[in-house]
Amino acid sequence: MKFIIVGSGKLSNSIQKYINKEKYKPLQRWIEFDKNTNEKVIIIHAASGRELDDCISYCQKTKSALIEMSTGSQIENINVDFPAFICPNTSLLLCKLMRVIKLSGNMFKNNNVKIIESHQEEKKSLPGTAASFANSLQVPINEIVSIRKKEEQLRIGIDEEHLDLHAYHKIMINGNDDSEIIIETKVGGHQSYVKGLEKILDYIIANKPENRKYRLEDIIEEI
Repeated sequence: MKFIIVGSGKLSNSIQKYINKEKYKPLQRWIEFDKNTNEKVIIIHAASGRELDDCISYCQKTKSALIEMSTGSQIENINVDFPAFICPNTSLLLCKLMRVIKLSGNMFKNNNVKIIESHQEEKKSLPGTAASFANSLQVPINEIVSIRKKEEQLRIGIDEEHLDLHAYHKIMINGNDDSEIIIETKVGGHQSYVKGLEKILDYIIANKPENRKYRLEDIIEEI
């Protein structure tokens, strides 16, 4: 089985750097891959989306599996006839929490809920994990509080070494009776995401998935 990485940004470079190259080989960049073959591969899309249509076409042709690691992908809104894994967050610990909140979020529909998220300063796209929390807890997306200034990030406890690459979330649920639940998550760097990606690759190899969409938070208990 060949593993194809799509993208040239921080996440794709981290995958190339940290993935177990002895276990997942051959490993190849999309720009170097011969798209005219009919070889069945696993495509890891960690890019802005410019190559996504070509990735989809290749997967449709060969029934190759696609792992979508970008937020707000068009994959979420189209029908697919190949295995497509929607994984905008592959940090498994965080995905387990997303699953728990998805299953129990309706219990807090009568509570005041506030969601705060922080990412590196240059992040402009929708914070997908925060949006998932918001949807599960019935919080409007436009009420998510986003932090991008480094001074504020240091104040909330982001390590200085991770200011340029981190994901922080804080959920505050008010009980309206002098009680409160506070859930705080923090991921520094990309190694957690790469380890989670490896578990997803193992799942695909072991299970021969069907030609349909899979959401990571829905299969997290199997990974």
